[in-house]
Amino acid sequence: MCLVNHEGKILYKGQGMHAFQHLLRALSDTNGDGSVDVSDLSAVIDVAVGKAVNEKADVNGDGRVDIADINVITDAILYAEPRDIDPIYQ
Repeated sequence: MCLVNHEGKILYKGQGMHAFQHLLRALSDTNGDGSVDVSDLSAVIDVAVGKAVNEKADVNGDGRVDIADINVITDAILYAEPRDIDPIYQ
């Protein structure tokens, strides 16, 4: 599994659960501050209820921001290690 940026640069390459967790954390960092926390969850909720616009809020990529995206962020907060995303992502 590879995580690449919009320019095609490989940001992370790995296998298994660690790679999945890294990808989940990267997608869930909706405010781009390098960590996944309540502020990311709040940002997605704001978009879901129509209070804000944020292209990164559609974390599952289904074209809408709803409870499924909120669940992805919640899982990332609950199950990820309590540290910032790997510096290569930043």
